[in-house]
Amino acid sequence: MMDTDESLTLWTALVNTRYLHDGHEVDDLKTPEGLLDWIKQYFPDIVSSHPVDNPIFIGQMLQPLRDLREICLLIATALTHHTPLRDALKRWNQWLEDLNLKAHVIWNEGQFHEVIHGVDPSQHILWRISHSLAETLQRVPSERIRQCEDEQCIRYFVDTSRGGHRRWCNMATCGNRQKVARYRAKNKGSKTRSGAVPKR
Repeated sequence: MMDTDESLTLWTALVNTRYLHDGHEVDDLKTPEGLLDWIKQYFPDIVSSHPVDNPIFIGQMLQPLRDLREICLLIATALTHHTPLRDALKRWNQWLEDLNLKAHVIWNEGQFHEVIHGVDPSQHILWRISHSLAETLQRVPSERIRQCEDEQCIRYFVDTSRGGHRRWCNMATCGNRQKVARYRAKNKGSKTRSGAVPKR
């Protein structure tokens, strides 16, 4: 099931399929099995109505999804390092040209809904991830797109906190690890000072 944390958009979830574990980089999209596990987690609606456990679907998804991840990472890196977006946007638009989509907007129960139809599930998934990136760039100040400050993490997140001072992708893991490290460093410093021999 998709995480309800608003900071975990589809595109950041895609970027974060690359992460560090025990100092080594892990890639959830390295294998077809990893790709299917990720699709099942974030697109349960598509999985429930379309057969995805087949070589045709995997072949349609694997490389375009990896390419989109690289584009999302390029844009996130440019924003966090304040470098030009021109090349990343060019790659994004070139990638979008390969999508074959049909869409229309309807008004239902007091709300607008964008309906995508007439395409295979792989195209639908790719469009939804790309659309989530476009929505973030439209709605969120660029400085709210951040990389986790934990030196043992390479994940990205969108800071949706009220004060805009969030520093870690996940408070329970990276945030807690940093707090423990600071606490130990502070206590070590205190013990060193208390145990020091006074100079004569």
